[in-house]
Amino acid sequence: MDLKVKRDKCSKHPEEDLTGRCSFCNEQICQVCINESGYFCSVDCKDKSAESVSAIEKDRQEHSYAQHEKSLALIKIILRSFAVILILGAGYICYKLFLDSSGKVIWSSTTSADAQIAAYYEKQLLVLDGKSLKFINKKNGKVNKSIDNKDFVGMNHYKLKEDRLIIYNYIRLIDLNLKTGESSKLMYVTGYSLPFISDDMSKAYYIAQTRADKQLQYKLTCVDLATKKDLWSTDTGLQYPILLGISNGSPVVKGQSIPKVEKIAVKKKKKSRRSKRTKKSKKTETNPVVKLAKSKTMLLS
Repeated sequence: MDLKVKRDKCSKHPEEDLTGRCSFCNEQICQVCINESGYFCSVDCKDKSAESVSAIEKDRQEHSYAQHEKSLALIKIILRSFAVILILGAGYICYKLFLDSSGKVIWSSTTSADAQIAAYYEKQLLVLDGKSLKFINKKNGKVNKSIDNKDFVGMNHYKLKEDRLIIYNYIRLIDLNLKTGESSKLMYVTGYSLPFISDDMSKAYYIAQTRADKQLQYKLTCVDLATKKDLWSTDTGLQYPILLGISNGSPVVKGQSIPKVEKIAVKKKKKSRRSKRTKKSKKTETNPVVKLAKSKTMLLS
């Protein structure tokens, strides 16, 4: 008994059996269709498939092109940033090497070993060098002016206000007018503390060291710097006092209290009569006249 399988026939070629499906519309096709237009049911499907493939390829190419453009833009940004960093670094190095003056010696001036910068005055340095006060230009280091005074030697404390400079130490004070060069001097003996100059530079406070009844006394003294005369003076009652400054218009002094010395009564021992007699006998024995008298009496007997 022969069994025959009934197969569907192609709609375009009724005598041919169906062997596949169209790649575009999924319609069943036969071998003749495949031979004519490939795995498509018609030329129209084949063209449409080609168009869709080209559209997909075009989209893929456009996408890859956009990614490529983004990569190029990022690379350009990195390169430009690197170039900016190089330019800034080169500019900074050139500035430090040729234009920046920090850390470099602009000018130098020869002074003695004990020279000191006293103050800044009208774009000038006031340098106390031995017995000379030099006005040095800060830009070029040239000495514009110099004031000589032998009392400047050993001075190491300064106070400046406008055209007035006060230079002082433990034993003297010099009030100097920087415009005219005129100066006045005040002598004192402070002991352990530097004087204190008021903010308006009209008064000076210092602790004067004096001696009374073979004892040292320390008196707080206020002097008028215009007349160089004492306004008042008072005993501190302290030992080794130090003037700290001015608080609420009053001088502040710190020091040790003077210890009280108590007198110790020394009792004299009474000498006994016996010791007096022995001393007298010793004196008579040592006397040559007495010895001679004794010897004579002995011979007479």
